[in-house]
Amino acid sequence: MGEARKTEPNLLYYLSLDESEARWYWESQHSHRTESYIKKDYTLFDYIEYVKNRNGLLDFSNSNQALPEHFLQRIAPILQEEFNVTVTLIWRDPVRRSYSQLSDIYKQKTKKPKPQWKIHKTSNLKKDLAERRKWREVSEKFPTSISYWKHCVENRDWHIADYAEIYKRWQCFDNVQHLIMEDLWSCDSELRLLENLLDHPVGILHDNAYCSAGIAENHQQTDLEVLSEEDIAWGRDQMSWVYDNFKSCFGYIPHSW
Repeated sequence: MGEARKTEPNLLYYLSLDESEARWYWESQHSHRTESYIKKDYTLFDYIEYVKNRNGLLDFSNSNQALPEHFLQRIAPILQEEFNVTVTLIWRDPVRRSYSQLSDIYKQKTKKPKPQWKIHKTSNLKKDLAERRKWREVSEKFPTSISYWKHCVENRDWHIADYAEIYKRWQCFDNVQHLIMEDLWSCDSELRLLENLLDHPVGILHDNAYCSAGIAENHQQTDLEVLSEEDIAWGRDQMSWVYDNFKSCFGYIPHSW
C-alpha cells in the first residue's frame, strides 16, 4: 500500500513520545517508510498538513489506544479547530483480541515459526541489544504464543486493553462512539450506527478474518495458534475486570462476546 493510502500512520503515537523514545520507535518499526513520510522535528501541525493533503484521513492506528490523556487533551482542541473529528473505537472481544495482538507481537519479536520481515537496526545500539536480549529470553521461557499470552494476562501487561478506560480518555473530543467489531460484521443496526456517525454510506464491508464466515485462508490472520474453549474460559476469568469495567461504563456486555 502506498504512503498516501495508509490507514495506520502511527504519527500521533510518535508525537506523544519524548524525543529519544520517538526516534527509537520510528527507526525500529517504521524506518522502511519513505523519507518524505516523516521528517526531523515533526509536529502536530505537520500531521494536520498530512491530513489536509489527503482530503481527510482514516487514521485507524492501533497505537492511538495508547495515547496518554494529557496528550489527547492538548491536541483535541487543535484538531477540532481544523477538522470535523469523529472518533470511532471499534472493539473486539477482549480475550480473543488480546491473544491476537500478543500472538502477532510474539511472532514478530521471536521470529517464530520463521522471520516475518526485516529487523531494522537503529542509532541506539544499547537499546537494540537490550531488546534482542529481552525477546531471546521470552522465546526461551515461553515456547508458544499462548504461554506468552497467559503470562501477559496474568501480569496485566499494557497490551491488555481496558476499553472503558480508553473510552473515558478520549472524551476530550466532542464526537466519540464505540462499536463492537463482531456486531459490525453481523448486525445491520451496528453498520447503520457507523454510517450515521460518519454521515456517509459504508456499503458492503470487506471480509474480516476474525469473524466473517467462509473466508479464504489467505485473509489477514495473525494468530499462531487456536485458543481452546478452556483457554477462552481461563482468559474470561483472568480478564473479568475488563468486562466488569465495560459493563459499568456502558451498562451491558455485547452478546457476541
